[in-house]
Amino acid sequence: MTTIERRPKSDQTLRLAVVSELKWTPNVDARAIGVAVIDGVVTLTGHVQTSSEMVSVERAVLRIPDVNALVNEINVHPECAPRDTD
Repeated sequence: MTTIERRPKSDQTLRLAVVSELKWTPNVDARAIGVAVIDGVVTLTGHVQTSSEMVSVERAVLRIPDVNALVNEINVHPECAPRDTD
């Protein structure tokens, strides 16, 4: 029986996988999200428009093998909508 040893992805490879996954995730503006990886720990920065977009981002990152932990420093900044002053 042959055993295949799976090596964890390098931080750079993991970062590229996260960026790619975010680009392909519907309802996520990947251009507004920064990605850093150290020892398999993914740190996200930037902003999203809604809390549902935030959830989509988190789920996308956690789908990727070799992500050891997720540090989410993304802020939710809804687009400024005109307020009713009446």
